Amino acid sequence: MAQVGVGTIDQALMAVLPVKFATMRQAGLAGKVLLVDECHAYDSYMQEEMAALLRFHAAMGGSAILLSATLTGAVRQKLTTAFQDGLRIQETATLSSAAYPLVTLVGAENVLELPCNARDELKRTVAVHLISDEASVVHIIKDAAAKNAAVAWVRNSVDDVIASAQALTTDSIKPIVFHARFAMIDRLAIEREVLRRFGAKSSEADRAAVLIASPVLQESLDIDFDVLCTDIAPMDLVIQRAGRLQRHKRNKRPIESEELYILSPVTEKNVDKNWISHFLPKTAGVYRNAALLWRTADVLKHEKEIKSPENIRYLIEQAADLSDVPEALMGDRNSAEGRGRAEKGLAMQNVLNYEAGYAPDVALWESDIRTPTRLEDEPHVTVRLAIIEGQTVRPWAAFIDSSLETQHQQKRAWALSEVSVRRKQLAHCLIPPEAKEAASRARSVWSWWEREAEDQFLLLLLTPNESGWQGSGRNGKGQDVVIQYDQLYGLQIFPAISG
Repeated sequence: MAQVGVGTIDQALMAVLPVKFATMRQAGLAGKVLLVDECHAYDSYMQEEMAALLRFHAAMGGSAILLSATLTGAVRQKLTTAFQDGLRIQETATLSSAAYPLVTLVGAENVLELPCNARDELKRTVAVHLISDEASVVHIIKDAAAKNAAVAWVRNSVDDVIASAQALTTDSIKPIVFHARFAMIDRLAIEREVLRRFGAKSSEADRAAVLIASPVLQESLDIDFDVLCTDIAPMDLVIQRAGRLQRHKRNKRPIESEELYILSPVTEKNVDKNWISHFLPKTAGVYRNAALLWRTADVLKHEKEIKSPENIRYLIEQAADLSDVPEALMGDRNSAEGRGRAEKGLAMQNVLNYEAGYAPDVALWESDIRTPTRLEDEPHVTVRLAIIEGQTVRPWAAFIDSSLETQHQQKRAWALSEVSVRRKQLAHCLIPPEAKEAASRARSVWSWWEREAEDQFLLLLLTPNESGWQGSGRNGKGQDVVIQYDQLYGLQIFPAISG
């Protein structure tokens, strides 16, 4: 209800979902300017929610500013039409401009597509090299590090980040590891260090470092590198990652040429259905449409460069056109299209209907403990790390920062001790019998809905060992696992050794 608010898009999307306080959220947004960054980064389910939010928002007198560097024409049309629907415009506009950069202005009177001139400092050409073996990427990184360059490798999964960092660690290279599987207090500290080492004001001495990161690197952080490597990803994400290559003007760089190295299997027409899963199995688990990855790699193989602003729109639209992909990948393409239609249908069933109002039978009213703003192929749990000392359980964050020990800081301390983990990896944390009473006391300060949702909010008790901190639990199949945590690599989960 404040005049200005900042949050994740989920907080706004809940205004158009059948959950508690949806009307309060609508009242808070009504008549205001809704500013949404990175509006391209949604699946079919969230796109439908976003369209519903724009429809409600326009109908209630609000304005919206949507920002994206990599929005496809189809999604731009969908969002424009939704806002016009909210304004009660009968004949919605058909968008046609392929200019880049572009401002699309949607109002009650008309729709304007206004091409913009890119600032001179934003005009650039990045050479793209597709590399089909991991050893070559490692060689590029080591060679650049020897020249005291700022080097980054964006890997698509946390496990690959950790494995690569461990493999690259030598007497001369100590990679910085950055991903989402750190306790929040540690993740924020790493983020500050990354900004210090690679930000706009970083010094030449500080920048002589190697960063191995997950996709958390690609958005919102104003950092740049002399050399950038990345695993193959959908085109919009590749372009986002390329934006971290030599983005700041510097008097001198160890490596002047702007080159992006992409680890990808070879794109031939006769590939088999395991084209990506054999080469990058973790990537196949993150991006399940192999046809989209193949198309992205194939377009970049032929274009050989990302030229901003000239070919950005072309790259995005070409990669999104999956009509010409190998026969063996058609199954993945069709499955992805089917999932998209199913997600869209579920979203249309879930979102509130502006015309129908709030009757109980017009929506699937749910508890908001499980916030239905995103679909999860693999549900996650929130793990709260804690240190057990005798009969006392302390939040990990309070162990790291003694200022969080006080009573009034407890809520913040627990929030800063959280890690999100896939439920199939960790579904239950084991509490030793002698620590159950202490664990119960620790949980008693959590909110009632956090205590009630025991399958979503897990308490992990850590004890020290020779390599950091260790806890135990069970995965989604009920198998025993060992959880390892340290501030260098983050949280890792291993099968328990029987016997």
